Amino acid sequence: MGTRSSATHKRPERASKANRPPIRKLLWLWISIFAGLLVIGGAAIVLANQPAVEAGGVLTAERTFHDFGQVRIGGGLITTNFPLAVEGSPLVTELSTT
Repeated sequence: MGTRSSATHKRPERASKANRPPIRKLLWLWISIFAGLLVIGGAAIVLANQPAVEAGGVLTAERTFHDFGQVRIGGGLITTNFPLAVEGSPLVTELSTT
């Protein structure tokens, strides 16, 4: 017959119930995440299906070029204005500079 050791065999320790979050809190967390994703997805679908805004106007500049001449690198901030004339309700989709 085999001999038994006098030491007792311990089961591996599991996290105590006090350290585990309650099931209800986890359930509400998942429900909240799902509801948030549902709202965001619905908003994305609604916004994607909006009709495009029709451009119904003209935007013109009095001048499209300005020569600042020679400017020192450390000379500070320099500015100029480009007055625009707006007729109607133009839709500006791109604006660039060089």
